[in-house]
Amino acid sequence: MSRQTGSVTVVIIIVGFLIAAGVYWLRPKPERRAPVEAKPLAVSVIEVRTQRQQMGVNTQGTVLPSREINLVAEVAGRVVTVSDQFVSGGFFDKGDVIVMLDKRDYQYRLAEADAQVAAAERELALEKGLARQAKREWRDLGNGEANALSLREPQVKAAKAQLQAAIAQRQQAELDLERTIIRAPFRGRIQLTNVNVGQYVSINTSIATIYDSARAEVRLPLTDKQLVLVGLPLGLTLNQAQQKVVTLSAVVAGTKQQWPARLTRTEASVDSSTRLYFAVAEIPEPFDLERYGSPLVPGLFVEARIEGVEFDAVMRVPEIAIFNNTFVYIVDSNDHLQQREINVVAKEGNDLWVEGELTQNEFLVVSDPKILQENLQVTKNIVE
Repeated sequence: MSRQTGSVTVVIIIVGFLIAAGVYWLRPKPERRAPVEAKPLAVSVIEVRTQRQQMGVNTQGTVLPSREINLVAEVAGRVVTVSDQFVSGGFFDKGDVIVMLDKRDYQYRLAEADAQVAAAERELALEKGLARQAKREWRDLGNGEANALSLREPQVKAAKAQLQAAIAQRQQAELDLERTIIRAPFRGRIQLTNVNVGQYVSINTSIATIYDSARAEVRLPLTDKQLVLVGLPLGLTLNQAQQKVVTLSAVVAGTKQQWPARLTRTEASVDSSTRLYFAVAEIPEPFDLERYGSPLVPGLFVEARIEGVEFDAVMRVPEIAIFNNTFVYIVDSNDHLQQREINVVAKEGNDLWVEGELTQNEFLVVSDPKILQENLQVTKNIVE
């Protein structure tokens, strides 16, 4: 029985081996295919067209008055009158009466000073008369030259000094009386009022904060590269020829407004925390609605576009086409890539203005340069 089982096992093994051998030898043979040629990489290119271009610099700042002061009382007194324009936002001209203080105490002091001057004039006239009399008497006695005391010269000098002091006191009284009327030192606008009718103010009390309305300023921060693009000297007031045109813009009441300005000076120091330079733009008559669509009020945040210098041969290139801000790829006449060094002049949106080893009518690659390499063969896909 066991001998029959062993024979069956051997037969099964032989049959299995024959089946496996048949499957191997009868398997389909793979077809041989011709080798596939590598196709050149397709890249997007634009035609090199350099041009003369005036650059501009974008920055921003806050509108400031050209001058702002605290108007203070130079004498003490009670406020008896204020101007109709003595409110926050009120306009005034140079010399306008803004506040009047009670002047009666100062009128009394002026009357006293007038009396003191009259008394001093009388005393001087008396001393001069006595001096003339003493001089005649000394001459009549014929006793030689008289000393100053005998001729009453010290008394005359003292009377003159007393008169001068009395006149000075009267001038001070007149000045104090004049100072009870507080006038505007320049044409401007009231930012904040601090007193009102009936209030007693002492010397150096702040009456109001006022600012000049004839001219506004905007301090504009600039990086070192922007300073080069604008072409400004440092720490100077610019003459008419050096001044740059500036366009200020902001949204006011839902509408975009613009104001023309001029860059008139640069500040002499660099901000120690930001390392930025500052240039100052001036705007004449910022509240003149005949010139502008909206008043340019202090505190308004504005965007600024500064007119820059001109470059002879620059090209606008998408930012993606520039590798490490140092070079671009050009497709040569044999459709191979070549690196060209460039210098980034300015940025405008997602594009950069560049200058460098660029020749008219060449093709500049605008595909991602990270997947490219020099001498790589490509096919051009020209885009506008």
